[in-house]
Amino acid sequence: MQSPSLELRNSLVRAGAGAGKTTGLVDKVVSVYRQSREKALPAPRIVLTTFTRKATQELKERLILRACKEKDAELLQFVSDPANLYISTIHGLLNTFLKTVGHLAGLDSGFQIINPGEASHLARLALRQVLVDHPQGLDWLEAYGFDRVLEMCRRYDFLRREAGGLEPARIDDLREVADRMRRLWKENLLQMAAEILSETDDKKWVTYANDIKTFAQLWSEGKMERKELARKPTVGKLTELEALNEHVVMTMDSFKAEADQPCWNEQLWGPMTAAWQKFQPFAETFSQELTRVKEAQGRYEMADLELKALEILRDKPFVASVFSESWDFWMIDEYQDTSPVQVAILAALIGDKPKYYVGDPQQSIYLFRGAEVRVFDEAEQEVKLGRGEIVELLKNYRSQPELLLWINDFMASLSTEFLRMEPRDPPGKVAQPIARMTRAPDPESEMRALVARVGELVRGGASLDQICVLGRTHRNLMEVSRRLKGFGYPTHVHSSRGFNSRREVLDAQALWKLLVNPHDNLNLLLLLRSPWFFTEDWLLAEWMADRPKSLWRKLTGLAAAPENIERLKNAQTLLNEQGLARTFEDVLCSAEYLDLSLVNDPAGRKESNLWKLVNKARKLEKEGGSAIINLAGGENEDPLDMNEGDATSAQEPNSINLMTIHGSKGLQFDHILLSGMGEAPRSSSTPPLQALNGKFFFPVWDESGESEKPFVASPLDLASVRERRGRELEEYDRWLYVAVTRAKESISLFWSEIGRESWAQRSPWFQKPAGMYQEKSYQYEVRDGEVADPEPYVSKMQNHQAPREPWRNLQAPADSAVRHSVTELVEKSRQKMRVSSADLVKRWQAQAMGTGLHRQFEALKYHPGAAESDPALKFVLGLQAPPMRELIETGFTEWGFQVQAGSGVVEGQIDLWGKAGGKIYVIDYKTGSSAYQEAAFEQLVLYAWALRKFGHQEPIELAVIYPLSAKVERREFTPELFAGWERKFGRP
Repeated sequence: MQSPSLELRNSLVRAGAGAGKTTGLVDKVVSVYRQSREKALPAPRIVLTTFTRKATQELKERLILRACKEKDAELLQFVSDPANLYISTIHGLLNTFLKTVGHLAGLDSGFQIINPGEASHLARLALRQVLVDHPQGLDWLEAYGFDRVLEMCRRYDFLRREAGGLEPARIDDLREVADRMRRLWKENLLQMAAEILSETDDKKWVTYANDIKTFAQLWSEGKMERKELARKPTVGKLTELEALNEHVVMTMDSFKAEADQPCWNEQLWGPMTAAWQKFQPFAETFSQELTRVKEAQGRYEMADLELKALEILRDKPFVASVFSESWDFWMIDEYQDTSPVQVAILAALIGDKPKYYVGDPQQSIYLFRGAEVRVFDEAEQEVKLGRGEIVELLKNYRSQPELLLWINDFMASLSTEFLRMEPRDPPGKVAQPIARMTRAPDPESEMRALVARVGELVRGGASLDQICVLGRTHRNLMEVSRRLKGFGYPTHVHSSRGFNSRREVLDAQALWKLLVNPHDNLNLLLLLRSPWFFTEDWLLAEWMADRPKSLWRKLTGLAAAPENIERLKNAQTLLNEQGLARTFEDVLCSAEYLDLSLVNDPAGRKESNLWKLVNKARKLEKEGGSAIINLAGGENEDPLDMNEGDATSAQEPNSINLMTIHGSKGLQFDHILLSGMGEAPRSSSTPPLQALNGKFFFPVWDESGESEKPFVASPLDLASVRERRGRELEEYDRWLYVAVTRAKESISLFWSEIGRESWAQRSPWFQKPAGMYQEKSYQYEVRDGEVADPEPYVSKMQNHQAPREPWRNLQAPADSAVRHSVTELVEKSRQKMRVSSADLVKRWQAQAMGTGLHRQFEALKYHPGAAESDPALKFVLGLQAPPMRELIETGFTEWGFQVQAGSGVVEGQIDLWGKAGGKIYVIDYKTGSSAYQEAAFEQLVLYAWALRKFGHQEPIELAVIYPLSAKVERREFTPELFAGWERKFGRP
């Protein structure tokens, strides 16, 4: 139990954008810990939840860095021990809760969380079983189709469990909501009529306003049809009535869209409610079958973490107290992004323990995940009523003061709901525009303007990686990326999809699956259609014409198999010689997966994703058994983190970031660009099934065929969609707030066509004529007109128009000046000779042969008997100076390293090094002539220098071994040689 002398109370922190929310969380954790230490109390047990895995990792790192900075070993132990400080996402917390105490409610703690694909498969199986056992349900399939019925059943299951039970809506419910909607429209129409009368005395408009007043009263009483509404007077553009006319058009269009719906016909309500009552037993049977299947298999989907926890806490509330006894203090980060279901679960788990809410309702943009901004306001009221602490962090430390003041005024032009943030310092002298708003005549010009603005920023000294283009959808970003690449700019599109959904990963997984099982026809076709083994579709169709049981067997039996098939046959042969993971890696290299990925993506992320996959392959092969299958389908990906991101690029080149507004949350960049300011917000459509206040309803099949749509929505559907669209429009402005508050130095906005309810339509700032605008503390520019073609960007990076030479020897980009490969350094340190193409071919052949020998020598560590049949291997193992058998058994093969030097990072890979007899031996195998012996020793000297930098002080001997000619050359590594490279690199 928490000691009563530990003074903790409920708190809520409203932390604006850039206000140091994460720093505040770290400070609070340390403060609670310090309080317990000062009072000689046991270490507090704290739960800290946040929204993403990335955020949990950042918090852990910041806490560890804080402890290290303060040199507090006890604090370091505290923040590193999850028994004291448990940092997790909410779903991670619920997973722990169910596995820890779920058995008290009859839940098998060995359950697994499955990915969405597997969950969909289970649901399909459950529906099929229900249809087999209850064939009368086939009537639903005939009218609605399998996929729609499946979605209706799944939504019914989810909503029933969320609400604790559902019943079908009745006619009284329809009449109540219809009357309410009529009264609402009556008020809106009367208000609009009053606005018309207050703004003009034009006789036509006055008559129209009075007609609307009469219509509104009679229509609300059901005494007048919508088609009897009077026609609006016509108005030309550029008149004083243009704004009024636009407002009336928008209002009347919305009214007509709802009033023309067939749901107002009360004769349809009886068949509607009858259909809902008939559907319920069918949906209940499906829900029971799906639950049975999940429980029998111990496999649940992500949504079940919340629903199972909610059901357990609802039926057996004592389980919450059992779990909460383990914790003293609860901290909930990003509280504005929690859903009402999560709020209910957290309230039960926390009980009467003190809690600390952190968030910013202005940044609530996850409505599509069930988040509702109202939960933050409700928590604020709860804390106030309980006399807790309310803290507002409104000072922005991210954006330069002048830019922040522009953001405050700009957002105020859209809505009065946004609180003004305080600048970190007083604004300085206005030197140049901190924001540019570009109005283009058409979408094509808008894209050119964006690329041109990027060019301006780069010429002004901005680095590409500090430029971020934000978009509303991934599709928008891909178009922007295409345009930028067309002018030579390297880009990195941050995807919200899981790692196993990346195209390059899917192609590589197909290769892995072929190595495991070549007789999977579908996988083989997928692989052959990829860029790495490209085969024309007509040829694939010809091969599959007779529907072979094994396409692989057919192709390998061809008298003259195509070259790509021969390469895959060779890969199958290599399997027996060097194993699955090594063959997989070799084929990725030889088929130029890695090379061409870098050509396609200079940012290096695709290549790094492939190396990440190679690393997974190595681990899975060590596990053996059925584990090797997992790489092919992504089953090894944690469903609790389905949005696993890209691997970090090994070279981290300078590239422009492109990401969705949702993906940018929590990040910051010097320069933010946002296009599509004139795009209309996207609104929700009517779902296949909804529930409100414990009652469900759905659009029913129109048997009469008189409606324009196949399904007729009810008044409940219309009211529900209208309410959600209202919340979406409010959230739409919060998207923009999140976007502009990512910027540190400048913001650039672009628009062309202006859609209804778009940002460009609703803010008067977008209507301003072109020119420079000078305010008291900032300056911004509005641009207008056609934009000329932007200047191409000439990258300083190496030109990868063709695949690299041996990929291991890729030079670092010339503009990075921070990474140096050993090969590059040795070449630069020697006077280069002219080398003929024939000599190059011989050298590459020797390198290929050497690579094979290296792998054979590496294999000797595990299979020493293989040397008996190979003279070269036998010679190497027989050497006493250096003692090769001992070095191979105890040393390090293919040992990669990176060393921080004054001029950057030096990286390389040593064939073999090890310790024997008090001495270090650094070995290089060579298969070519001794003409390149000096270059080989220069490499070894650099390797030895790296080992010294890692702290190895023993005497070092360098050895170049020629296994094919049975020769060895040896030299000592002297202090003079070490000093030479030290002088070259300088001190780090």
